[in-house]
Amino acid sequence: METNEKSKRTSVLYVDDDRELAESVVRGLEQCFDITYFSTSDEAVLCAKEKEPQIVLADLEMYGDKYAGFNLIENIRKNHPNIGPVLYTLNESERIKKRSLDLDITYVSKNTDLNQLIMGLTAANLNRQANEISRRKE
Repeated sequence: METNEKSKRTSVLYVDDDRELAESVVRGLEQCFDITYFSTSDEAVLCAKEKEPQIVLADLEMYGDKYAGFNLIENIRKNHPNIGPVLYTLNESERIKKRSLDLDITYVSKNTDLNQLIMGLTAANLNRQANEISRRKE
């Protein structure tokens, strides 16, 4: 793929402490997205400040990490309010789904297939673009 084509793809910052799963996810997504993976939130926050990705795909529970899930997304949103957030988790409780909806975060279960994840990332990107257009009109 040419560099010019790659630069047109949606940039995704993926944060997950499950490296085995992450390798599989990255392999599946790299054909459609410009994906950067980190296993810790500190690295991800630093990367977001430098690269300004369009989407953040965040694991809900990252054991021993300063930020995870909602907190990580909130931290990144402070500097990048137009980032498209996606919560990626095994936790399928209605409480987590509702909180995601209330915070305008796309929820994707890790128990779904790659196509569902791609649809979730695409939905988050479309929502991000619509929000950006709305902000410009204000």
